[in-house]
Amino acid sequence: MDAGPALVSIMRQGPNLIASIQTALDDTQMIRFQRDLIDQVGQHRSRGIIIDVAALDVLDSFGSHTLRKIAEMAANPRQSRGFAFDSFGKTRSCPGIATR
Repeated sequence: MDAGPALVSIMRQGPNLIASIQTALDDTQMIRFQRDLIDQVGQHRSRGIIIDVAALDVLDSFGSHTLRKIAEMAANPRQSRGFAFDSFGKTRSCPGIATR
């Protein structure tokens, strides 16, 4: 079964990640993108993130809120440690779990 074209691509360029959102994402897809990006940051110990949203005509409030949370976590990696996301995309404290 073909899943179709990728909605988001995440590539590594040296110590940085480049994520390109190819089409509009619904809330569930945006949460999955956030989780996948956080996983990649931890896996590769990335030092920077570039998120390309040029293909989007419109970014809704949930999408912009999610991107802001990603930016805040990238800017303050020590503060983002020990947080995970529930099924609604809200952060919750998880002592002992580090995202980086």
